[in-house]
Amino acid sequence: MFRRIIDATLLKSSLYREVAANRRYTFEAIIIVIIIALITASNYVVNVTRPLISAFIAQMINSIVFAWLVWSIIAFGSGIILGGRGKMNGMLRSMGYANSPRFLAFFEFIPGVSVIALLAAWVLSIGAAIVAIRETMELTTIKAILACILGLLFYALTSWIISTLLVGNNEMMHLLFGI
Repeated sequence: MFRRIIDATLLKSSLYREVAANRRYTFEAIIIVIIIALITASNYVVNVTRPLISAFIAQMINSIVFAWLVWSIIAFGSGIILGGRGKMNGMLRSMGYANSPRFLAFFEFIPGVSVIALLAAWVLSIGAAIVAIRETMELTTIKAILACILGLLFYALTSWIISTLLVGNNEMMHLLFGI
């Protein structure tokens, strides 16, 4: 599993094709999503001024429901509309692995490294999502980028709403990007 996480972070197309096609990786994808949600929620709790439990819950919901499930559904639907072919289960697995670069958020606590690690995690996660969508739906890169943008816009909107309602507007950007 560790090797696949590294390959996912390095944006290896073959890994995303393999994960999308093989249902034995479903549990691993779920584990990755949950661990990433715990890391980002923990980092978020340290950096907010609101009650910790609401911030933690909001970030967990954001990471699992919106950054993975909803984004996967939107990417799959967009991919179908754009002429792709794939399976929803494959999209969930590959988008779960596309969360792998977010492990870099673990380094948020190291002074001088945190900004670079978080920026790298964010950029690599977008790249991983594009590769995951492209390989799962058998799309061109341009069509995968379009499908990714639709999912990203919906994720940003829902994150903003959750942040405003549950945590407060001051922490919106932190919750929005999970950093």
